[in-house]
Amino acid sequence: MWNSATKSIRLEENKEAKSLLEGIWLDDNTETALLRVKGDTLFYADAATAPVAFKIIGDSLITYGARTNGYKIEKQEEHIFLVSFGCGRCDTPA
Repeated sequence: MWNSATKSIRLEENKEAKSLLEGIWLDDNTETALLRVKGDTLFYADAATAPVAFKIIGDSLITYGARTNGYKIEKQEEHIFLVSFGCGRCDTPA
């Protein structure tokens, strides 16, 4: 049964999942830096892309840039972050 208490629990940010994401993420094949995560911000290696605020709520990564976007987290461990984009999956290991 759904109620307001259930909703508030479900919408709470997962700080542990966010801390697992913190650091520099590399391309698995080339070891090129793709992304740096610090605090509540994603910094992309591409200088043309502005840093983006984010939250992890439930099983979703929510980004707050020019647009708000949500991505389903398929798997997250210390050195694995697998996200499902609408058109496929992106496996970005550390």
